[in-house]
Amino acid sequence: MHRLGRTIEELKRARQQWLRLFDLMPADPPTVSGPLAEIADFGPNPGNLRMHVFVPPQVSAHPALVVVLHGCGQTPAQYELRAGWCALAAELGFLVCYPQQQEANNAQTCFNWFSPRRRGRDLGEAASIRAMVAHLAQAHALDPARIFITGFSAGGSMTAALLAAYPEVFAAGAVISGLPVGVADTVPQALEAMSHGDKRTGPQAAAAVRLTSEAKDWPRLLIWHGLVDDVVAPANANGLVRQWRHVHGLAAAPDFDRLMPGGLRRRIWRDAKGRDVIEYNAVPGLGHMLMPLSTAVIAAFFGLKPPSFIDKALEKVAGLTDMRSLIAGRSKQP
Repeated sequence: MHRLGRTIEELKRARQQWLRLFDLMPADPPTVSGPLAEIADFGPNPGNLRMHVFVPPQVSAHPALVVVLHGCGQTPAQYELRAGWCALAAELGFLVCYPQQQEANNAQTCFNWFSPRRRGRDLGEAASIRAMVAHLAQAHALDPARIFITGFSAGGSMTAALLAAYPEVFAAGAVISGLPVGVADTVPQALEAMSHGDKRTGPQAAAAVRLTSEAKDWPRLLIWHGLVDDVVAPANANGLVRQWRHVHGLAAAPDFDRLMPGGLRRRIWRDAKGRDVIEYNAVPGLGHMLMPLSTAVIAAFFGLKPPSFIDKALEKVAGLTDMRSLIAGRSKQP
């Protein structure tokens, strides 16, 4: 009876965890409309995903591409309302691709980042997203050196998995409130990791990244996590740093460590060439939410905006006295 009672309590906590996630979303999510157009036939689709794309009126020659993965309970249109990637793409001439999860794959419309058969190279959802990128690369003559991916929560976790599965495809990625690659292979393991973080050593975690590829040049990674996130524990951000430091062979101490007014901490690890390879922005007072300002920071990390935009955006974040008011509103991008 004691074991049964403990199991019931664990299930209650798991349910509350998911509900907290859904409470962040509007009751009636908008359908995909406006600038996003659906492409039904993009090639092999073993993950049974839908594909939505924004092509700006003025496209750069050999444009960049940003793949954006939504969180649980979200649609591409809903995520775009907060993130603003299409507006930035219209300004700068790059393309945006929004893969969409379906309830047939996951009842909460989460990307199945915890499933090896869904996240691995040439498998499931990962393979479908790879096919979307290939379709756009052929149709729009993309710059192969400027293909990027970002995502929030489950989408952030799947972003990390895609960087591991296809390091030759993605030049860089940005994980917002996500988890390390291979930290879970089942739903119970995923819930445990969400609450307590990655218990693996750095070499063990790095081995999970190298499992499906023999790449010698791995993508760069930006990590963005709120320090009061009660859905995906901030320990997972530290786990991502530890995992990818070992993938890149970087020292434990960052090359740049700045504590900004308001408590926001920005840390950067650089490679032997002086490139910013890993960046971690830890945001005080931020829970499991998407900040519109994060898009500007990510775009600058990808090289789509000048590096100075990162400092401008983070200064705005650091100066906030009411973090939730910014998150709820559509703040002007710096």
